[in-house]
Amino acid sequence: MLSFDKFIEIIDRQQESNILIAAMELNIFTVLNKDGLTAIQVSKKANIKLDGTVPLLYALLAMGAISKKKGLFFNTSESYKHFCAHSKDFKKGTIMLRLNNRREWDSLIKTVREGRNSKEYEGEDEPEFRRLFTYAMHERSESLTGPTSEFIARSPVGHLLDIGAGPGSYSIAVLKRDKNARAVLIDRPA
Repeated sequence: MLSFDKFIEIIDRQQESNILIAAMELNIFTVLNKDGLTAIQVSKKANIKLDGTVPLLYALLAMGAISKKKGLFFNTSESYKHFCAHSKDFKKGTIMLRLNNRREWDSLIKTVREGRNSKEYEGEDEPEFRRLFTYAMHERSESLTGPTSEFIARSPVGHLLDIGAGPGSYSIAVLKRDKNARAVLIDRPA
């Protein structure tokens, strides 16, 4: 049974989620890059109001998402690595998917009251969405490909059929372990 305190704790987590979503939507981590910037500089580079920038930066600081030294705000190694567009490890797909999911969750009450608008899901995929979605699937699988490929390649693989392969992350990991294996990947054309 969910206690009153647990109810409140779960609801309060939304505050931190909103802070991180806002930072990603406003490209704060990309603006900070590897530089130390003042709140005024962040505000100007992000093209956002200073009176909103300051509390956002301090909220990110309190959460440990960024750091501050001598009046300058900095990315942490993690926020730079994963959330700054200048990083080679930038998780552009994950960010897009989280922002998109957030918009869907924001409409939950309306959807429950009025039903789902199925027309939103008709038609072809948008190429940019599909491209970023594919990145998100690869980024999501990064921590799982090692153990999965190790299990699959514990004996010679031979031929591998990967249905719903997405970006091919799992097949690639298997093929790296078993150099004699061959894979056929099947997914939607997009």
